[in-house]
Amino acid sequence: MAKRYFVRAADVPPYSPANHTGTINRRLIGPDSVGAKNIEVVLGVIERGAGAAPHASCYFPAGVMHKFTATSAQPVKVLVIYSPPYGESPERVVRQ
Repeated sequence: MAKRYFVRAADVPPYSPANHTGTINRRLIGPDSVGAKNIEVVLGVIERGAGAAPHASCYFPAGVMHKFTATSAQPVKVLVIYSPPYGESPERVVRQ
């Protein structure tokens, strides 16, 4: 197996996702990191009291709004899996 399939979070550039506060994401698996076309895995680190604004997701009933807020003293790590890949872009942002 080629080394390119072993991905370290520290080696992946961080980005701040839209409609989130105090959140840094790193796209661990996707087209740019390992060439994945059908799945995307994102590691998010969320500071206390921060998180995502209400949004819809496929593991909740379609169209039902939900949000995530970190309440622990330490930053929270969240592993998000998208299939098909989400590939965050401004046109996908849901505004209230």
